[in-house]
Amino acid sequence: MPRALPLLLLLAIPVGGLLVQRPPTAARAATISAQERVRAIYLRDLGTLEAAIARLTDAANAHRDQAAQRAFRQARAAYKRIEYRVAYEMPEAEVEINGAPLPRVNEYASDGVLPPAGLQVIEAVLFPEPAAAGDSVVASQIKLMRPTLARLRKQRTSGVDRDAWLFDALRQELARVSTLGLAGFDATITGDGILESAEALRGVREAAAGYEPDANPTVRTRWAELDRRLGAAIAALEGNPDFDRFDRLGFLVRHAAPIGRALTDYQSALSVARIQRPHTWSGETSTIFDAGAIDPLYYAPSDLSRDPRVVALGRRLFFSPALSAGGTRACATCDQPGRAFTDGRRLARTDPGPGRVRNTPTLLHASVQPFQFADQRSWSLEDQVAVVMANPREMNQPIGAAVARLRQDTAVAREFAAAFGETGPRALIERRLQLSIAAFVRSLPGFASWFDRAVQGDTTALTASERGGFDLFMGKAACATCHFPPVFGGGASADAARVRARGDRRALPGGHGRRQDRSRPGRRRFRSCHGPPACVQDAVAPKRGAHGAVHAQRRLPDAGGCGRFLRSRRRRRNRHRAAESDPLARAAPAERAREARPDRVPGGAHGHDAGRTEPAAPRSGARLHCGHAPAAPRHPRHPERSEG
Repeated sequence: MPRALPLLLLLAIPVGGLLVQRPPTAARAATISAQERVRAIYLRDLGTLEAAIARLTDAANAHRDQAAQRAFRQARAAYKRIEYRVAYEMPEAEVEINGAPLPRVNEYASDGVLPPAGLQVIEAVLFPEPAAAGDSVVASQIKLMRPTLARLRKQRTSGVDRDAWLFDALRQELARVSTLGLAGFDATITGDGILESAEALRGVREAAAGYEPDANPTVRTRWAELDRRLGAAIAALEGNPDFDRFDRLGFLVRHAAPIGRALTDYQSALSVARIQRPHTWSGETSTIFDAGAIDPLYYAPSDLSRDPRVVALGRRLFFSPALSAGGTRACATCDQPGRAFTDGRRLARTDPGPGRVRNTPTLLHASVQPFQFADQRSWSLEDQVAVVMANPREMNQPIGAAVARLRQDTAVAREFAAAFGETGPRALIERRLQLSIAAFVRSLPGFASWFDRAVQGDTTALTASERGGFDLFMGKAACATCHFPPVFGGGASADAARVRARGDRRALPGGHGRRQDRSRPGRRRFRSCHGPPACVQDAVAPKRGAHGAVHAQRRLPDAGGCGRFLRSRRRRRNRHRAAESDPLARAAPAERAREARPDRVPGGAHGHDAGRTEPAAPRSGARLHCGHAPAAPRHPRHPERSEG
């Protein structure tokens, strides 16, 4: 056999050559040349980044402060032009070059934590005034970045779907600009978020131009439209670089949304397929703000049920006090539909017992959170149901005991049998109780507020004050550096490009809030702000001091509009207003008086009849933190902790 091996290899090599080295078709040759053009542009901008970093090193070593600041801005601008590719194909390199200036959890580090690294660390020592020991920090950070830059130069996109990957990367970069870029997420000190967003779009424009030399007139027409849209957006950003005064809603409606649609049309004209991998952001929409863009089933378990009968059963259980040991508490006791599925309190009322008491976040966006609870101990809504049931300060009834109790109700037993198509004791089991309640929660549609309508084009849905509040929220108040649109939390954010391109089921992180968790001595864990849907719950719990207008007013004299914007996030009534000639015309606040509808879910269709008044919830104390945690770097869960 060993003697025959060389002969087999000799026979295999020609066959392999015939399979791999076939003369390419004209379409394939055009694709190859387009990929090479895109790579050449990428390497050029990478070289610009390397040159700027070299100038930064020289200026810092020579203590030339202004030159160092200029070189830093040039380096970041060059990085932004290749961000679409780095973040998509090498997300670990993105963290090493331009990650958040926070320690990172790493199981291979000696203490489980890696120190922050990258351009944002350098930014902190150069701006607003260079620090005394800034030159040593700059030198050490650049030394750490050099191996990463070398890897970026060697990186190549491979595979039959590389064109689809490229367009998906461009699409995700547009989302990043629309959410993190306009919020100045990685430019919190320089305030260059608007100008850096222009550079990011310039990178998108250059990459898309690699496909432009095409004989197909349809392709050239679609490219001309995309190029025009991108040019107008870049001009709008560079012409209005004031971070505090930039009209973000106007940019999203006039520029970002049309670019997303033009990019989709251009991709279709090139016959490049859309990426169909599992993803929180649906591949069928053009922008992160489109209706139906966020998939509420992405974080659901494989055994979920979408049967309307299961949803109806879950709704009945949600309002049933039979789930609590004393029969005085239901899920709706604190998750009240008339208050956007919160209780409107700063802290929840709970039964006596140990454990930290928190406020009650809304359920409207619970289905798009990758974890539940502040310590992320539940990985799904189904798991959360079991934890809440067993908590002695909440339902105080293990789920097994609740099932035994419900089996005595023949009407409920029949509903379970009909919903799940099974009779006998197996029809009503613990898992199906969890699935039913979770199915009802997933049927509650988020993304139907006045803000969502405004960002989708109907900007008359917001008053001038609310629009100003959105700009304040995204800009000067720095709220959006933790509360990322469109969810306005730290979980399923628009930072979709941090999900690996090869389709692994990772959360859309966005969990880079500037808050350190010191709840456990000796262990540092970092997460974003607690309560991802805070922008909804703040509107119904205005006394909370941790977020929202109350918090903003302590620092900013013009924060009143921010509170009005937060309230607009939970209002969902259909409004019949004649469209003005300019869709972005700001309506007078006096014309926008809004009456409360406490007897209904705030204005919109949930998975059930939105016009019906919900059953009155039991009036005992509200539950202990029934809410949802934002995405953050994963860390060991601690089931023994009773805090929510």
